[in-house]
Amino acid sequence: MLAPNLAMAYGLYDARVYDPLSVRRFVALATVLGERQLGKTSISPIYGTAEPVPGLNRVASIACLWHEDGRGGVALARRPESLPRAYVAPGVRTVTAEAALLLLASGLDPGRATLIEDKTARGQRAGESLRVAKLLEYAPHRVTVEAESEHAGWLVITDVHYPGWRATVNGRPAKIAIANYAFRGIPIPAGRSQVVLTFEPDSYRVGLFVGLLSAAMMAAILGGHLARHGRRRPGPAAG
Repeated sequence: MLAPNLAMAYGLYDARVYDPLSVRRFVALATVLGERQLGKTSISPIYGTAEPVPGLNRVASIACLWHEDGRGGVALARRPESLPRAYVAPGVRTVTAEAALLLLASGLDPGRATLIEDKTARGQRAGESLRVAKLLEYAPHRVTVEAESEHAGWLVITDVHYPGWRATVNGRPAKIAIANYAFRGIPIPAGRSQVVLTFEPDSYRVGLFVGLLSAAMMAAILGGHLARHGRRRPGPAAG
């Protein structure tokens, strides 16, 4: 009851993608790119298909897909052209959510321009090539990335944007914007940066406070009960 996404506490890989509280944008993006309603079809029998959601690998980091192995079974096939899990965007455009969805559906290549939903973000012309960032740590509640950029820019992490995540860049607090309609973008300065994302939702802090307060109240009640019981205990009978 304390954690908004309990699956993450047990280290389930990519639990964030399937959280019903944050999956709406991801499903909308996959629906538009795949040109079909995912809610009306089952997404489990994907074996044998070349790409269950056409075009999604252009936006998300899909390193491999299931395929038939020719012997009646299935195997994993790597997608070398897929976006990396974390990268420094070569160019940035500030847009609204509606505009981002339309641009991605029309075939915009996120490898050349990243769409940031932040009015205060500075736009950058695409010119540099995409730079892969190094994942130093990747856990359900903590992600550490090392990135390098010639100019101030944006680090993109292709995990679904979810409330409760907080970021620091070189030890200083940084904002997390929505990148490419459903993912995470963090502004970084020129040079080498270490970006740390931690999952610290306000609901968890409130739940922890309520839990500790409840435990203290129970301890006080139990202590009072034991004290009253001790006073009522009869002494030894006189000889």
